[in-house]
Amino acid sequence: MELFVEFIGREWMLVTSLIILIALLLFNDIRKSGTQVSVQIASGIVSKQNGVFVDVREAKAFREGHISGSINIPFAKLKDSMSQLEKYKDTPIVLVCRYGQTTGPAGKMLIEAGYSQVYRMQGGITEWENSRFPTVKK
Repeated sequence: MELFVEFIGREWMLVTSLIILIALLLFNDIRKSGTQVSVQIASGIVSKQNGVFVDVREAKAFREGHISGSINIPFAKLKDSMSQLEKYKDTPIVLVCRYGQTTGPAGKMLIEAGYSQVYRMQGGITEWENSRFPTVKK
């Protein structure tokens, strides 16, 4: 551990450069997965721009509570189920999961498939419910 601290002290410019490089790579990867938006903005995108919510949680979690009108395509099946979203290729798509973490890889997949307006709802359905937005159970 002492050697590590000593190395950082002597090579602080190198270590700083590495940290900046890692941060830039992470930022670039996040950018490729769609814009992250709050639940309020997500709601506005869907209502004002005729967007659609796509919930990437498993069917059981979806039935326990989801946003009215949302389409359920579990993340594990997203690649094979892209045809269900074909008519939304040029429509705003807001991705939803439990906490907002699975939407990154899902967004990246959609963008790589040519979807032009992909958004990731920050905080997922949990934040939606915490903000007192309504959900449907079925």
